Amino acid sequence: MTGIGKSAHVVRKCVATWQSLSLPAHFLLAQDLLHGDIGVVRPDDILIYISNSGNTEELIGIAKHVRDAFGVYQLSISNNPSATLGSFVNKSICISEKSIREADPYDKIPTVSSLLFMMTLDTCGLLLAEKRDFTDEVFRRNHPSGNVHTK
Repeated sequence: MTGIGKSAHVVRKCVATWQSLSLPAHFLLAQDLLHGDIGVVRPDDILIYISNSGNTEELIGIAKHVRDAFGVYQLSISNNPSATLGSFVNKSICISEKSIREADPYDKIPTVSSLLFMMTLDTCGLLLAEKRDFTDEVFRRNHPSGNVHTK
């Protein structure tokens, strides 16, 4: 999974959730992907892009390169039904049918949209884990520390 700016922070958190669910997931820093880090991508991988606008130049450049050079499945999740990024990936999802209003008075700071992206990715992770027969026992094994053992 990758994203730029605040979306990258969302991705990093969601990758941690997926990993705790025993799902193979990695945070890829978009700025580094076209400078060699894309070498970790394998033919059976799925590359997921998170972008509020879906028009971020860096992500579009990555999607074009991955499409042309790697051919792996690519999914974009944005808040824009006409996102340019959607033209270069296999599947594009818009997280809302209506324009999302951010919580700040200028409607600029990614607050509500960040929560929706996080909720979407975490829900996808939970559903994938369920399909893979993830159990409470596995979750506890993955969390030997912390307070997850009390319920």
